[in-house]
Amino acid sequence: MENWDGIIAKMDRLLERVESIIDIFSPPARTDINMFNEHIAFRWVRWQDSGSIIPVEHPHLFDLDDLVGVDLARAELIRNTDQFVEGYPANNVLLWGERGTGKSSCVKGLLTMFSSRGLRVRQKT
Repeated sequence: MENWDGIIAKMDRLLERVESIIDIFSPPARTDINMFNEHIAFRWVRWQDSGSIIPVEHPHLFDLDDLVGVDLARAELIRNTDQFVEGYPANNVLLWGERGTGKSSCVKGLLTMFSSRGLRVRQKT
């Protein structure tokens, strides 16, 4: 009987490995429209000729007040995003600059500030 127990344990481990490989090649799970009420950040997962929007369970959020030296740009981003979430005309925004100057942090800070008013983001993958 001990021999069968060892074989069963090995087969269980083998099945776990096979399942993890199958998950890699399986299409992403589709979620319902309510996910936009429950989550504020998403990522697009490509699968063959299509894909799915998948919620980011724990997005990295940022407080815009922690940014230093970008007061004018931050004020313009807040004004433009406020117009956008209120449904008024808003401009597209291009953030550019050296690496580490706070571009991504600005976007994360806008999400922190405006997610309660309906702003959602999709992460580039």
